[in-house]
Amino acid sequence: MTETLAGQTVETARRALTTRFRTRAIDSAELDARILVGAALGLDLTGMIAATGRLVTATEAARLEDFARRRLTGEPVARVLGAKEFWGLPLQLSAATLVPRPDTETVVELALEMPRADFVACDYAAALSGTFDLIVSNPPYIRSAEITDLATEVRDHDPHRALDGGTDGLDAYRALIPEAARLLAQQGALVVEVGHGQSGDIEGLMTAAGLTLERPPKADLAGIHRAVAGRKLPS
Repeated sequence: MTETLAGQTVETARRALTTRFRTRAIDSAELDARILVGAALGLDLTGMIAATGRLVTATEAARLEDFARRRLTGEPVARVLGAKEFWGLPLQLSAATLVPRPDTETVVELALEMPRADFVACDYAAALSGTFDLIVSNPPYIRSAEITDLATEVRDHDPHRALDGGTDGLDAYRALIPEAARLLAQQGALVVEVGHGQSGDIEGLMTAAGLTLERPPKADLAGIHRAVAGRKLPS
């Protein structure tokens, strides 16, 4: 591909990469090709449109071939580029971080609908003390036995500890929810992301921990109950 693309136009390179991805049944072939070509050539969308007729250099072709090779082995575009946009923010990725998904923006939306918040990052609630108005978490919720069935982009490239939620997918919630209930101020809220079909179980854990469910789970764009919230009310 390096020799073929060097000296070709930007548009020709993009089309060739799109075809290559489609041949390997990559669903987002056109989008992935556009993003990778832009990254290899240092062009945003507007720059690519303006540069459709310019020629790809040998250096750019070599960089693009490296990107393409990694994508064709199942590595997600975000991993290839080392960054992913989430909630309008460009976030850097490492091997230890989960690629943020649009589904998780549902959790942000629900959190923003609740009271003013402080945000603290730690291993669940292990290092926390005091009280908080809002605690938000996207814990691992995939059942251990289902990890092998995940898409290659997830199974082979996201950190295992960010996926595996134990036998029933609820281990993290059992640890988190009671601790969050302890840390929440009166009227404080806990908002968590949950997996498909898990919202009822999570609501049960919140109720058992003394949290009140004021509203139904919030659905994502696919209609899946994705965000669950509980509030700590006066006894």
